Amino acid sequence: MNRPTISRACIALCSLLPAPLALGQQCAIPHSPCDGIPYLQPNTTWIVNPDWSPNRLPGVVFMLYNGSYCTNINESNYRGLNEYWCDPIDDPNCALENGLTGIEVLQAHLNDAWAAGFRRFILYAPAGSVWGGKLSNGSDAGQEFLTSSQWATMPEDKWDELAAVIGEWLDQRPETWFEIYGSFPTMNNPTTRCLGPSMGYPANYFPYDTVQATANCPSGAKIAGCPYAACEVHSPSPFSLTDVCTFDSTIKPWQDLGIKRYWLDSAAQISPNNFYGDFIELAYCPLYRGGPGTPHFLGMESIPSVDLGGGPQGPGAVDMTRATQAPAIAFPNVLIDRDPNKNWDVSSFAISTELAVVLDYAQPYMATGTIPGVLDWSQRGFVPYVVNPEKSESKKVMERIKRIYDFGIIQRGDFNGDGVVNSQDLTDFTTQYNCHNGLTSGCNYAHGDMDQDNDVDIRDHQKFTGYYFMPGSLDLGPCTDAEALDALTRSEEPGCP
Repeated sequence: MNRPTISRACIALCSLLPAPLALGQQCAIPHSPCDGIPYLQPNTTWIVNPDWSPNRLPGVVFMLYNGSYCTNINESNYRGLNEYWCDPIDDPNCALENGLTGIEVLQAHLNDAWAAGFRRFILYAPAGSVWGGKLSNGSDAGQEFLTSSQWATMPEDKWDELAAVIGEWLDQRPETWFEIYGSFPTMNNPTTRCLGPSMGYPANYFPYDTVQATANCPSGAKIAGCPYAACEVHSPSPFSLTDVCTFDSTIKPWQDLGIKRYWLDSAAQISPNNFYGDFIELAYCPLYRGGPGTPHFLGMESIPSVDLGGGPQGPGAVDMTRATQAPAIAFPNVLIDRDPNKNWDVSSFAISTELAVVLDYAQPYMATGTIPGVLDWSQRGFVPYVVNPEKSESKKVMERIKRIYDFGIIQRGDFNGDGVVNSQDLTDFTTQYNCHNGLTSGCNYAHGDMDQDNDVDIRDHQKFTGYYFMPGSLDLGPCTDAEALDALTRSEEPGCP
């Protein structure tokens, strides 16, 4: 399967060279004029009517990298790709998992998550993380904004494998919502971040050879350690046709594959660098914007917030003005810094927001070990994702989410989703039942609604008693938008979730 043609891209390798091509040289990437690419004129905006439809269904995050982008061929994270992706033919240190290739391992994990009832998947950094170096002047500035997870930086064979898997998957399961998490695609040449045979890679391994392009870089603005250095990167400006074209050239191939969301790392940042102003305009660009009944294609990291006097890493509050403009996602480290006491509650804005949190069982802060702990995130208005679904403890978190959102096949009597039916299930059910008994609407399995009639009453108690003494399978059906809103329901009783 060949890479998608970049029909909308106008900026490619040839157009970024410091000098014209020599006779006989050919451009490695096809490029075309920027016809049809919108960009803003001064003092104008695309954000005229911010009316869009959030996707509030829970999801799963597959981590596809384990280190820096520009590693040596003899290191474990060759080309920034996880061991899952490695191939013993080109990587002598590749250790296959149970004899499977990386793409086969990914397929197995996708199948497991699908069988569990999930339909929303983030592929986190499929082309690796950023190179952990500094600019040649010793500054860290821009370090985290080098190319990451852009299709052009992936070796041809691995792109073809991933594209084939996603394409075939969507042909067979069109309801799947695939998402990519990567960096804010940066400007200059999106295909020349530390690539080239002199980095220790086989000369013929790259889809494109890089060309030394330092002549136009101001002093101290090239990336140290890259023999084919690019100029210092910058976030794309929606007021620049060149920038919007380059940005689109790194995004459109994912769109062509059927990807439904591209999450942009650091896009919600205001301090120390203000990327949000550029991001939010691009989110509403006609190429990506949502509309009535349509989610945005672009999402931002992290949940936008404002300081409450605690400094850049101190406690903050959700900036609801920005949070209602586009989807946002937060990982545990940011949540711990910005909301250490878990005071954030956006439930009253749930209809107009899509604020996602990535639940990591290894972080005590996330409190994923119980139904009430996971339910609390939903009740406060957040959309939960589970990271590392292949881990046994993550599978338990997935089971709890299934009970909170009423979907998938579960084990009857295993109320808390830990994989066994025992007295703890009876205790946990009784707690939830006593808290929610009498609610006449908005209830899911985790609230104590055993018969799926949306309320909690004595019939649910009787039903669970039967489940407890006669375990078996129970199909809760698919996850729907209505059940996602039901997950917001909370008890008004003191001390109840």
